Amino acid sequence: MNAGERKGGVKTDLKGARWTTSTLGKILKKPILQGIAMHKGEALLRDGIPVRWADPILSDEEFAKLQVAVVALGRHRAGIKSKSSPMAGVLYCPCGRKMYENGSAGKLNTGEIRPHRYFRCSSWSNGKACEFSVSWPQDQLYAMVEHAFLAKSGDEEIVERQYVPGRDNRKRIEELERAIGNLSQSIALAASPVALSSLTSTLERHAANLEELMAEPFVPGRWQVVGTGQTYAEKWSTMRGWSERGPFLCEAGFRLFVWGRRKDRGRGATVHVISPSDVAERESSALVRSIEPGDEEAWNLEALEIFKEVLGA
Repeated sequence: MNAGERKGGVKTDLKGARWTTSTLGKILKKPILQGIAMHKGEALLRDGIPVRWADPILSDEEFAKLQVAVVALGRHRAGIKSKSSPMAGVLYCPCGRKMYENGSAGKLNTGEIRPHRYFRCSSWSNGKACEFSVSWPQDQLYAMVEHAFLAKSGDEEIVERQYVPGRDNRKRIEELERAIGNLSQSIALAASPVALSSLTSTLERHAANLEELMAEPFVPGRWQVVGTGQTYAEKWSTMRGWSERGPFLCEAGFRLFVWGRRKDRGRGATVHVISPSDVAERESSALVRSIEPGDEEAWNLEALEIFKEVLGA
């Protein structure tokens, strides 16, 4: 700080700054964690290869996994509110919009004020409800969701979708090819045996690295499914209320569509459960497995298409 303010030799108190998630996110994305030297925000290159001038805190593989995790966490937290419903991102209206929890206060004949909690389509936020919109009492819908979920998936084993980061060596291959071309020209012009030996050694090292990278220039990232040995019903019984159950359903990939008409409101809704296995069984499952981590929009669209097919049948 003294150097930046041209106060050489002057003792200055450190000016602290508040840590934030955005600040930490920027740090976690910097290649300096790999020991790579940086200049004006870019990795410093020498002979076409990033310069490493410190012991890495993270290996290249660990750094790649960290980037996947940071991106996924950022997307997962986008728009999160401290008082959001535990079912946010799980319940959907047949129109495809999310359902949100709302509340109002009703006055009984006794004069008592009783709060009323319910779920309804987010189309209400625009001042005009969609054609499917029905307000469903919270307790009633929770009971319907629990029954529909356990009836369909309770006996299934819980599986986790783990993202395996890919490798893209194409840029580094180009850098090495340019470096080899430059070294070849330098070797042709070298007059000193010492310089010639050094240049030749570097060229051979680059050529060996290039050959290794050319074997796998690009390996795309992929999803892999791993079983946990626990059923959904077993997991469900251990969770304490909807504050745990709602986020679990969302993160596991379940999407629930609530269907019913206004005149049926007193008798209950029909809850259609779209499970991760439903998505995986589709012909487009290869596309689903390539969805980047945290890309809930693509996953939700896939679930909506499945629901439309069920509704059409």
